This record gives sequence, C-alpha cells and structure tokens, in this order.
Amino acid sequence: MIIEKTLLSIGQDTCEYVRKKLEDNHASFRDCYEKPEVLRQALKESFGNRYIEISKKILENIHDITLNRKLVTFVKVINN
Repeated sequence: MIIEKTLLSIGQDTCEYVRKKLEDNHASFRDCYEKPEVLRQALKESFGNRYIEISKKILENIHDITLNRKLVTFVKVINN
C-alpha cells in the first residue's frame, strides 16, 4: 500500500501509469514488496532517470512507516 499511496501523492495518472506497466509484466503493487526489481523496471520504463526521485519518495515513506511502528511498539512496552 505504501508504494501505491506514494504514487497517488504524486498524481492519479502517475499511479495508473505504473499500475499498467506492472500489469503488462503480470505483476501488481503487492508483488513489488517481494520483487522490488519489478517496480524498479516499471518506474524506469515510465519515467526514465526521474525514477530515482520517485524511488526515494517511496523509501522515505517506508522508513516513516517503519519508524512509526517501532514507536508504537516502544510506547506499548513502556506503558505495560
């Protein structure tokens, strides 16, 4: 969901374009978590060198989610 949400934050057309590229390769956003090379290829085909900027945004969002989960766990532990 993070990948899709990140692409949607860039634009609906961006998200749909990448989704179509993934489908053309018999993949989905969900598949990208286990096979990130599929996403990289779709982003490269879609955006050329701009794919790096989009990849960075996705990584930032993944990092933020991971950090938030760690904080939630931390708070649960100290409150019990």
